[in-house]
Amino acid sequence: MSLKKVAITVLTASLLISLQSPALGEVAKPIDEQWKRTAASKPGQYGILIQQSLELLRFSSYLISLDGSKDKVESVIACKSFTDPLCAKTVVQQMSANLQLCSEKITSECVTGMSARNAAGKELKVNYEGPIESSLIYDFAGDATKGLPTGGPPLIFSIPEAPHAGGDKYMLKVEMQGSGNGSVLVIGRTRAGIFPVLITSGKFSPSKISIDTPTYTSYNMINGDSIDPACQFATATKCLTIQTFPEGVAFGFNAKFKNQLTGWWHGRFSTPEITSEIKDGLMNFSIIANPIKVPTVFGWVDTASLPEDLKLRYSKPPRYGSGYFGPINGDLSQTSVLNDTNSVFTDDTLAELKSWLPLLGDRAAAMPSAWAISTIDGDAKGDVERCTKLESGIAGLVTTNASMYSSGPPVFNTESQSLEYKVAAPHLTSTGENLLGSYDLVMNSQVARCMYGFSKAPLKASISVISTSEKTTVETSFLNENNGFIKLSANGFQYSQPTIRVKLTQEKIVEPVVTTTTVAEPVKEAVAKKVVKKIVKTITCTKGKLTRKLSGTAPKCPVGYRAR
Repeated sequence: MSLKKVAITVLTASLLISLQSPALGEVAKPIDEQWKRTAASKPGQYGILIQQSLELLRFSSYLISLDGSKDKVESVIACKSFTDPLCAKTVVQQMSANLQLCSEKITSECVTGMSARNAAGKELKVNYEGPIESSLIYDFAGDATKGLPTGGPPLIFSIPEAPHAGGDKYMLKVEMQGSGNGSVLVIGRTRAGIFPVLITSGKFSPSKISIDTPTYTSYNMINGDSIDPACQFATATKCLTIQTFPEGVAFGFNAKFKNQLTGWWHGRFSTPEITSEIKDGLMNFSIIANPIKVPTVFGWVDTASLPEDLKLRYSKPPRYGSGYFGPINGDLSQTSVLNDTNSVFTDDTLAELKSWLPLLGDRAAAMPSAWAISTIDGDAKGDVERCTKLESGIAGLVTTNASMYSSGPPVFNTESQSLEYKVAAPHLTSTGENLLGSYDLVMNSQVARCMYGFSKAPLKASISVISTSEKTTVETSFLNENNGFIKLSANGFQYSQPTIRVKLTQEKIVEPVVTTTTVAEPVKEAVAKKVVKKIVKTITCTKGKLTRKLSGTAPKCPVGYRAR
């Protein structure tokens, strides 16, 4: 199940990130992690914002039930559990659970810890500080019989040997999202993010779901309240602002899942190391990787000046994103809309970005560092689907610094016998330099061998980066196979919208043929001898009436015979 698009109508100050430190009251040096969007300047504008790395910060945990007629939502209720009487008879239930630390009470769908490692390979000490708050307004109890994890506050860790500009605190947010119909709940997405944070105490407008019924125009949407403009994540008493990751440090986390993590994943990091094993009926999952910088795409234009394909795309409701000056689905000359809900990437949204990039100077608005991982929306096709189903665990992980990428696993091109993956990003960074791409693929060895029909012999790989104007082939030296996964990467290619093509090959192994051979005795070398001509004589022997003739070099008559 793929996550439905999210519709959020907010005030013009919604989600704005202050460049002023609440604690010090003085202007700090702007950093890309605290880049803020600007509101529309007038009605009749349309904008786009692709900032996926911060999407995970939008809400804390929630479990809500939507009820009403077939086509109209008539009530939205926040539930404390799956058995809450108020939630018993509903059309749709929506949930997002921030996973908690494993304990005697919570033994699955939980976090066992966070990890960090410096460039020299040293494991750094990580301290668990507790949840950001003891509880939040929409926390809920889990129910394993219904497939519902416990949803609580995000978790805070400290790493003294990995300080950042705001201290040494890091927020880990591991989130499972799903929906149900009152009897059972289906997990649609699992994702996680690690954020270096500065935490300030005070009174703030928290990041939380909205239960304002009139704002829900369909059952497949989620609405949120406006958060405090000074924060990127907030509770009623805590304000969190994101900091830049320290250089040369890899970060990760460990977790346990009863609902085994399967299929394909994508990440916002580089050189990942991933392991998953089944023990006592639970999947023990761990990952560690280096943060990367991901380009933010943002800008406003007059709706009347949009190219025709974008005008057609936005002309009819429903529209998704943030509305300014008027209703989001109103007359486009009287309202402004920011499309900021690009959480699901498809060929259609890739085409949308392609139309936007020239309008924005083909340049990023910011280059924040990020560390995030998520299950991939969309189903595998063909041999990828067939071979993925043969394995019970994680099939593969794709990571890239592209602003947008194919929503789904790589597609197997039968003609070129390669895996293809589409990515898109501005050609330039926020400072005007060429944006160099990065791409990592970690694939389950058995899935790869199944797709290609390979044996257990070693594999080779080549990576091609194909754009509309040229083709660059990167013969990667980073290819290895370890712990059941094949790992390879490509770096240094240029955007805007290339297709990455990965081809695996394997030398044919000639099996030895076993035969039985009789070994003859060594043949002595022949020696030439002097040839002597033999003289043959013939004699006649008689015995009474019997007569015999004998021939030879010296014939003799037998006993009883005499020579004639």
